[in-house]
Amino acid sequence: MNSGRFSGTNPDGARRIPRTVRLDAFPRLPGETDDTGRFLRAIEELRDGDTLVVPDGWYEAQNITIRKAIHLRFEGSATIESVGTDPDHIIKYEGRVSRQRHSLSEPAARHDRRLVLRTRPDDIGPGDMIVLTDDTVREKDGMKDVNTEVHEVETLFPMHPECLSGAELNTDSNGDGVADAWAVAGGDGVRCFMDQREKCQCIRVPAGGDPVFLWQEVKVTPQRFYCLTACFKGGPSVRGELSLIWLSRTGRELGRILVAERGTGEWARLERANVQAPNGAVRAWICVGGRSLDGEVREARFRHAGFRDAATVLVLAGFVRLPKQPSPVGNNVCKVWPLERVSIHNLRCRLKEGSRRGFGIHVEGMRDFTLKGFHWSRGAMAGVFLRKAMHVRVEHFQVEHPQVIGSGQGYGIQCYGGVCGVVIRDGIGIAMRHTIDLEGTFDARVENVVTHEDRFPSFLLCHNGWCSDLTVKSCKALQCRSSGFVLECQGVSDPLKLTHHNIRILDCEWQRMVDPASPVCYGYGVWFKAPVRGAVVRGFRAWCGTGEECPTTRDNGAVRCLPVRSEVRIRDLKAEGLRRGVMMWTPAPIKETDPAARIVLERASFRHCRSALFSAGGRGRRLTVRGVDADRLASFVMEGSGGTWSDLVIEDVSVTRSPDVRFFQTPPRPEKGCALNGRLCGIRSDLSSKTEATCAGWTLTWEDLLLKAPGGTWMFGPKIRDSGDGALPDGIVEGQTIRLVNPYGCRFELRSPNLFGDGGETNIRFSPDRRTAWLVWRSNKWWCT
Repeated sequence: MNSGRFSGTNPDGARRIPRTVRLDAFPRLPGETDDTGRFLRAIEELRDGDTLVVPDGWYEAQNITIRKAIHLRFEGSATIESVGTDPDHIIKYEGRVSRQRHSLSEPAARHDRRLVLRTRPDDIGPGDMIVLTDDTVREKDGMKDVNTEVHEVETLFPMHPECLSGAELNTDSNGDGVADAWAVAGGDGVRCFMDQREKCQCIRVPAGGDPVFLWQEVKVTPQRFYCLTACFKGGPSVRGELSLIWLSRTGRELGRILVAERGTGEWARLERANVQAPNGAVRAWICVGGRSLDGEVREARFRHAGFRDAATVLVLAGFVRLPKQPSPVGNNVCKVWPLERVSIHNLRCRLKEGSRRGFGIHVEGMRDFTLKGFHWSRGAMAGVFLRKAMHVRVEHFQVEHPQVIGSGQGYGIQCYGGVCGVVIRDGIGIAMRHTIDLEGTFDARVENVVTHEDRFPSFLLCHNGWCSDLTVKSCKALQCRSSGFVLECQGVSDPLKLTHHNIRILDCEWQRMVDPASPVCYGYGVWFKAPVRGAVVRGFRAWCGTGEECPTTRDNGAVRCLPVRSEVRIRDLKAEGLRRGVMMWTPAPIKETDPAARIVLERASFRHCRSALFSAGGRGRRLTVRGVDADRLASFVMEGSGGTWSDLVIEDVSVTRSPDVRFFQTPPRPEKGCALNGRLCGIRSDLSSKTEATCAGWTLTWEDLLLKAPGGTWMFGPKIRDSGDGALPDGIVEGQTIRLVNPYGCRFELRSPNLFGDGGETNIRFSPDRRTAWLVWRSNKWWCT
């Protein structure tokens, strides 16, 4: 099967040396007012593998469509500006997509490598590039091609065994001249024999012109697809026939298919692929035979007959990234004949002032594409638009100052409709809507890209909601007017319908611009708007303004995700001058059903924030917090109320210079009738302990026990008096411990209805002989030991 790759050879098979042609060899013709014609004439002269060199200068051209694998080299500061406003594109590379479509016979799940197709794809072979999609559309407007991927094929093979017995037509065990498992029918005096030299079945066709054939009955399933084949050899006066007759349970004929070919003296293949059994068909007759065309006795030879279910296993070189459902209209798999191994160097382009639409470079149906040294300014739509492409590199680019910013306008590098294996690195974006948009992208790496004053999220890791396996490293979104690194899900009304897999944001930064006209400064450094699996945020720094203050009017945060259905690991986070550090929130009472879901925060620093953490909504949440330094918090260590927990671990937390801080806005609570598992330990602060209680009726709060009790030990002062009736707050996690110490040997009583003290009483009497009490929270009681 031809994979469509450029071979670097002439049609006669001799190796061809690629040519290099300069654009100045193609001057403007009389009457031409722009350079579009020059480019098109130069491209017409080139073949796959050749290079067009564009000298330094200013060119006016647009809508240059290239359907060859040729390279472009721009010298110096060579710049192309569109001839008029609103072109489709400056340059477009376009491969070819097959019109033949194939349907899955069963759903494809993430990590599957084997796809089962209902039919046999005659146009696809090993090494080919294919599109894998389904009938998913964007809910709000029906936009298609959203859940789309591109892949390479490793191999294909039939899923089901051969239905025919003796399909090779070369064995005659009883010596009657007819191949085993076959019966003969036709005119009088039919003579069949085995041709030992050709190893095939020979039928001597009588002179009367009536067909003579061998037949065999097989079982079939209604509405399934089948493939029918046989090899035939005969002279020009005999016609070989391969036929299929559909039969009902009662033997009524429901239809027939005939494949016939006149003999040439050489072996020929008679074939009909992907024929569908009609409703009611339970049996079929497979017939091979011949017919004399000149009234003479002739011979027809047959071998390698076949009839099998057309279902085909297609094995991918990679794996399915997101689930796909079978398409009733057959729109799951199709072949791409891509343009391959193409590179563009040092292209600078822009649109005519007043433009509101138009791409810089539109790339579709490509494999192994490289773009280096690209500069895009005064654009309208995306500077680089990638679709149905794989193995793409975009390096050393700058996109800046678009003419318009709106829906679909003001983009830098935009992907859509299946892009796999992308590297985007060493770039700059200035005042864009989005510098990077990775919608419909899989297996991508974005590295060392810096943006400045983007109006909307600089790095839109997903737009409609279909992407996975993305890594963003050493990127900076500075002086942003919105969020930084965002996973959107605009294609669905319910974010829980989608899951993003393996999103990694490493060593990146986000700075929210302080705008006096918008004191809220809304935005988040990292925002996962749908469930995520295997997500990692590591070495991330987020701050607002200078990071040295946090006015109460701000509404922003460093990292935001759903409190349930999220498997996220956040490590080495630094948040400054933000309202919240990490926000975990959903307005819906979603119950946690994913056993792998857990948010883990390790080694984080929060300064000048209202709260370090915010968590609300959801049922059965799981959170682990370790190694947090919180400095100058205004309100809470953990803000939020509502929802329930199933597992909560908070340990090794330091709170400093936060005199008004409370640990919890609302203490975490488990699901009704359940216990909350986890740990609360290693919490320390620079707040002094309330060791004096000269008035009777005192009580302890969680701020006392967590922030003012070093190591979980509460020390009573020398003038302690009896407590009130509810001296102890309810515990939070099962097994949580408190150590109460009376170092001065005072006599006083601690009373609390949630206490199970000595002899089952709800009080503890301290005295010179009773200076210490260990309390353990279990089954909604503080048990005294």
